[in-house]
Amino acid sequence: MRVPVPGGAIAVEERGSGLPVVFVHGGTGTGEVDWAPVADRLSQRHRTVVMDMRGHGSSHDHEGPFGIVRFGLDALHVMDALGIPRAVLVGFSVGGNALLTLAARDHRRALALVTVGSQMRGDAAAAEHIVVGPWPSYLTGLEHEVGTGPEYWRELRNKLARDWVQNLALTRERLATIRCPALICQGTDDPLVTVAEAQEIAEAIPGGEVAVFEGAGHPVQLDQAEALVRAIEDFVRRRLALR
Repeated sequence: MRVPVPGGAIAVEERGSGLPVVFVHGGTGTGEVDWAPVADRLSQRHRTVVMDMRGHGSSHDHEGPFGIVRFGLDALHVMDALGIPRAVLVGFSVGGNALLTLAARDHRRALALVTVGSQMRGDAAAAEHIVVGPWPSYLTGLEHEVGTGPEYWRELRNKLARDWVQNLALTRERLATIRCPALICQGTDDPLVTVAEAQEIAEAIPGGEVAVFEGAGHPVQLDQAEALVRAIEDFVRRRLALR
């Protein structure tokens, strides 16, 4: 299904029933590519909602703005359209940045927050390296229904890098306003984000936790799907007192 949002339409797929868990993917990816292995497993116990960010996959982006602020607001529109007042929000990379930014502005829609390979601030000095590459082959070869051709991923990457520098600026003080349980997941072999960065985010959020995955790269959910599912299930059970 597609959910109308300001300036676009968001493609959404639901699985399962129970506690709602909403997934937001990483830059130049899609919800299915980034989150299917985890969403499939969690849908055995929960209602999982996997969305394509605007301009990605099957989600149309007719006009700006484009970036982490808009991605987070789009997730709220999806929740409203599906009748979900609150959910566990799970984001990878850019998607996690968007959810951290959203929760720092207003955490009330989040029952809990889980991020993978996410950051609290952009870095202008590193932006050129991101744009030049290298970029994962599973993303460069990915076909986006709303794309303009085989080089569309470059267009997305450039826009996302600019947005990362300009709009990702979370301070410890802003993160301290997040009052929902938060699990910050990080692979030890991630070339983009360090374990120390993940620990800084977790320490800034009251009651935040960090989960470190030895040997995992940036996409922990692809490298160690089963371990991540166990970590999310344990976190949700403990922090939301589920049985």
